[in-house]
Amino acid sequence: NRTRFNRVRFAVDENYRGGSDFDTHLSLWGMEGIDFVQCTWENLQPNMVESADLGHGITSGESSFRIRAGCSTIVGLGEPCPQAYVEESVFRNLDHGIHAENGNALSFSVDQARFENNVCGVYTNMVNWFSVTRSEFTMAERIIPLSGNEDQEFFSRHRGIYSYESHGFILEDNNLLPDDNPIQGLETEGIVVGYNRDFNDAIRANTASGLTFGFVGEGICSDVDNGGL
Repeated sequence: NRTRFNRVRFAVDENYRGGSDFDTHLSLWGMEGIDFVQCTWENLQPNMVESADLGHGITSGESSFRIRAGCSTIVGLGEPCPQAYVEESVFRNLDHGIHAENGNALSFSVDQARFENNVCGVYTNMVNWFSVTRSEFTMAERIIPLSGNEDQEFFSRHRGIYSYESHGFILEDNNLLPDDNPIQGLETEGIVVGYNRDFNDAIRANTASGLTFGFVGEGICSDVDNGGL
């Protein structure tokens, strides 16, 4: 059995009673089989002073879930939605759109989503077999000091996807680019992978344009014992 959230909007704005202590819209721990279809996660609070205050869309630990687009027309069973009718899920103005850790045997997938002006669109640490496909990441719409345990290691750059010590993942057919009105001088990185070592990861057919660095590898990203570079 799967639990589905369909066309749900998760948002905080200036009326949020906690002020600047917003942490996350959804916290998933030990959960399985959750679908999010054409949902929106966003932070509309003005005047946030550091990145950690922006919070996460989804915080996940040892959980499985799927982010998918909706379709505004009827299609036959098994047929794809025509591109003109695709209605994407959206993560907007957050610290991390998705923040996933310690996946073990459970993982997540994202297909046809938009990540708009988050400090990091998708962040993973020790999550195996996740996938992010056919999604768009825009960055650099605002300057905000990077804070918290993760963001302070970003070298003051905003990132589309960051994967650390994760294995067997698929990042495919994604588009990573600056916002239409980017802050001049704000550095950005598209896809960053660190310490994925010699596992069968797939990073292919992605497009990065107008960023400081499109694709970055940190630490050991190959089988160094057998001559990998």
